[in-house]
Amino acid sequence: MFKRSLLITILIFLITNVYASKSLAVEEIKVPDSFELLPPPPAFDSVSFLNDKSNSEAALNVSRDSSRYKQAVIDTGYSTDDLAQNFSTSFGHEISKQDTPVIYNLMNLAIGTSSEAIANAKKEHKRIRPFVYYNKKSCNPAQEKHIGKYASYPSGHTTEGWAVALMLAEINPDRQQQILQKGYEFGQSRIICGAHWSSDVQAGYLVGSTVFSALNANDEFRELIIQARKEITSK
Repeated sequence: MFKRSLLITILIFLITNVYASKSLAVEEIKVPDSFELLPPPPAFDSVSFLNDKSNSEAALNVSRDSSRYKQAVIDTGYSTDDLAQNFSTSFGHEISKQDTPVIYNLMNLAIGTSSEAIANAKKEHKRIRPFVYYNKKSCNPAQEKHIGKYASYPSGHTTEGWAVALMLAEINPDRQQQILQKGYEFGQSRIICGAHWSSDVQAGYLVGSTVFSALNANDEFRELIIQARKEITSK
């Protein structure tokens, strides 16, 4: 009896790890090109840029002691570990590489695909960031050199966050409202931080949607979504 139980345990472990190790690469996805997809960012003399300025100036006045500003600081993290921790509450389950490896790998794929998708528009447009335009500090000064002073359009954080939110809502539709609200607020945090204009963020939501659409067109991705659902129903 003991040997049989041990064998079953080993088989379950092996099956779980086969699913956990199964992952897609960005190269297997038809990644959307943000430069081809998006219009240019608003010109400095346009009404749209006046709207951008109005929103950014209001955001710069958000109290640094407020809970919303503190959340915006947390939202500056954009690694898979950062987003896994950040979305766990809205998702309704703790997301981690150890406990939910399929979901974690899918998040990693969504983030990598988003990064690839935004690259061309950022490179071509070289839009100045609000914190540079206003000569202010963002809510994460240590990150300012890394994110670049002229790479504002579209918002990469927003693209990643929205693509991840759409994917997690697909995995756990019972928490769709909470997850999508978190994804939306994740993008809005970039305006509060002075890292992006509102039009950058809106563009990020659009690119994030096309990233999820591209992922969802892949048969293996949809199979992994099924496995991801099993990962939370088994807990």
